[in-house]
Amino acid sequence: FDWWRTDFLAEIQLAELSAAHAKTADVFIVCTDPAKQLPLPVKKWFDSWANKHASHSGALVDLSAIPAEQPGCAWATQQFLREISKAAGLDFLEPVRTAPQPYWGLYPASANSAARRDESPAPEHYGLNE
Repeated sequence: FDWWRTDFLAEIQLAELSAAHAKTADVFIVCTDPAKQLPLPVKKWFDSWANKHASHSGALVDLSAIPAEQPGCAWATQQFLREISKAAGLDFLEPVRTAPQPYWGLYPASANSAARRDESPAPEHYGLNE
């Protein structure tokens, strides 16, 4: 497991070392700001190893939160990542477009909220095998 900060990719030696690791990696996880374009050093880094990776399978997973009204920068980033995935022989797992209201407010994940759900009455009929 390797974790590379994108600002490190502006340093030539670190970018080369990271690209050497990328050639043998199975999974790449990316999370970008949809309002910004990918920095040039990041694009160059992807380009430096993508064609050399195509000998084995893997996946590029984009965890970016992209609003339903996708800005132009997000579309350009998605297109770039799709093309890199294809060049590298990777499956591309695209982010889910977010609804206007964020999901994280609807389903609290705290232990207290789980306890409250446990206190709710059980349904009379489950409906599966009755």
